[in-house]
Amino acid sequence: MKPLDTVLVHTDKGQETYLNLTSDYLYWENNGRLYSYHTDEVLGGKFQDNSLSIVVYRKSRFRFFKFSCENGTHFENSLSSTLNPCYKFFLIVYNPISGTGTSKAELFNTFLPVLSLTPHRYEVYQTTSQGYPIPLIERIGSEFTDVIILGGDGTLHLLLSALYKRNRQSLKEIGIAVLASGSRNSLAVELHGKSFNEGIYNILKNCTVLGDLMLVKTDEDSLLATTAVTCGLGADLPYEAEKNRNLGLFRFALAGVKALIMPWKHYFCSFKCEKSDGEEFERIGEFLWISIGNNKAQNLRNDEIPFPYAYINSGDMDAVLIDPIYKLMTTRLFFQILNGGQHVNNPAITYIKLKKAEIKFEQCSVFNIDGEMHFSKKVEVEILEKALKYYGKLESFN
Repeated sequence: MKPLDTVLVHTDKGQETYLNLTSDYLYWENNGRLYSYHTDEVLGGKFQDNSLSIVVYRKSRFRFFKFSCENGTHFENSLSSTLNPCYKFFLIVYNPISGTGTSKAELFNTFLPVLSLTPHRYEVYQTTSQGYPIPLIERIGSEFTDVIILGGDGTLHLLLSALYKRNRQSLKEIGIAVLASGSRNSLAVELHGKSFNEGIYNILKNCTVLGDLMLVKTDEDSLLATTAVTCGLGADLPYEAEKNRNLGLFRFALAGVKALIMPWKHYFCSFKCEKSDGEEFERIGEFLWISIGNNKAQNLRNDEIPFPYAYINSGDMDAVLIDPIYKLMTTRLFFQILNGGQHVNNPAITYIKLKKAEIKFEQCSVFNIDGEMHFSKKVEVEILEKALKYYGKLESFN
């Protein structure tokens, strides 16, 4: 096949060769060896200061090539138009204190070196607070075409909730990407597996899926969530863990040990829902834990799967109701959750597919919404089907 474009370059060892671009391949020879990459593997290239740099992705790794070149502008333009028919303007939000605190290093050492070799524009915003400036929120959709989050599920939850209140129309226009650098990163695992690099690839190759959101109404607020709404022990444990955030991921283990030592607690509330088949369901009494999920809520760091039958594009939510069991049975249940979601067969579990739900306590209680703590007597949760474009793939990981 005749190349779309060809450029004369020199390798780092001074050898003369030609870079050749077809509609399907980028290839060249060096020391008698043919280097050939399908355009699905090529992420970008840039000509600057008499150097032409190329980045490719193969076997979950990025590889960079740099050539000296007198005039590579035309080749860069040909490569960019072949790989990126639509140029994006990304808002990149990173939370440096999320999870193990790796987001800043992953952004500047891994993501930006790749992104800088593409024609896409970007702006970086650092957040550690509970809110986002209104002017920034208003630019999403009108200026920023997409938002990329380097942080946990809570970082994205706060941004989506701000958009719902201040710039709701943008949710229909933008794409959302999340790169794993938080504590659990359930949504990132759902969309990219457990690979940070795969997430970058999905963004730059415009791999998207139209997925669901959860609309969560508390006594005083309306919020958006992507992963889970939890109350009972599943909210109390992370709430206690947040008091020791300086301990990193160890804070969760410490909170669990403390719960086992202290007097055991059950939670009295009412739960009612509209199941996916239209049937009404209601239960009033004591529970250990109630969770409502929008995806599997997998954990980046282990095999925990709280909602093994959930998919972010299913149009349903999954609820897990745990009976008021005691310490020994709870410990066994935790190990089942950590072992790929085997808890669904536990007799203490009620597993429900649903469209809407309401959880109501007699007193104000803590709710864990995508890793962020909220206080309310009541929450109402409703699925918003196909409400957001996510960057990622589902078939490889579910």
